[in-house]
Order: sequence, then C-alpha cells, then structure tokens
Amino acid sequence: MTTKRGRYSQEFKLEAIKLVEDQGRKIPEVANSLGIGKTTLENWVYKYRKEQQGVMPSEGKALTPELRRIQELEKHVRFFRSFKTEWMPKNGYDNIDEAWQAVNDYIWGYYQSVRPHSFNEYLTPSKKERLYFNKNLLSTV
Repeated sequence: MTTKRGRYSQEFKLEAIKLVEDQGRKIPEVANSLGIGKTTLENWVYKYRKEQQGVMPSEGKALTPELRRIQELEKHVRFFRSFKTEWMPKNGYDNIDEAWQAVNDYIWGYYQSVRPHSFNEYLTPSKKERLYFNKNLLSTV
C-alpha cells in the first residue's frame, strides 16, 4: 500500500518538535496524537537538533528561522555571484543607468528565460513556471 506524502508547514513542524523538545513527550505519542508518522517526526527532531548545533541542512529548507534566513541570504549571494561571473563586464559599468539596464537584461532576458537552474530540474524558471501552470491550472478547466 502506498500513501501520499503530506506537506506540513514550518509552523506545524516546529510545534510538533516543541512538544518533544520542550515538553519532554515521547516521539511516538506526539506523532500519534498529531496523525503523522513516527519516522517523520523523528526526522524533524533530528534535523532540528542538528540545526541547534549550527549544522545547515544538506537539502531542503531549514526548520529554524535563523538558518532559513541564512539559506535565503546564500541564495541571493549565488544569484549575484552568477550575475558577476556570467554577465557583468570585468571593468564594471560607466554609469548607473547602464548598470540598471544590464541587471534588468540579466534577470528578465537571461536568468528567467535562458539560464537553466538545477533547482528546476535544469529548466529555465519561465519554462518551469509554464509547465506548472499548464499542469495545475489548466487541468481543472
């Protein structure tokens, strides 16, 4: 028998973890009371404890707000690093208008519609978005 994977909000996960960590309740008891799998909760608690030690998750979003913020900032750094290495001239720009136009061209002309992203299964954001809308919105029509 296969079961459908549930998606749980960060708030739900943290509340479940707090029942174990702060209130000292047992994982099977909490999992049962919330209607989630014991292994699922064990994984959340394990990940949370690692994050409390400062270990960034190797995949997926962090549970704690601090590490989620770090992940968000790292994403921005990757974006600007790719802009600098893929698009920006070595000697910079002559003026702010030229720089603004180059950033705009990079984002809308290249980054969104030409550059494949590993996160998007090596599709461009525009292509991935079209596939998503075709699959999810047009299927209900």
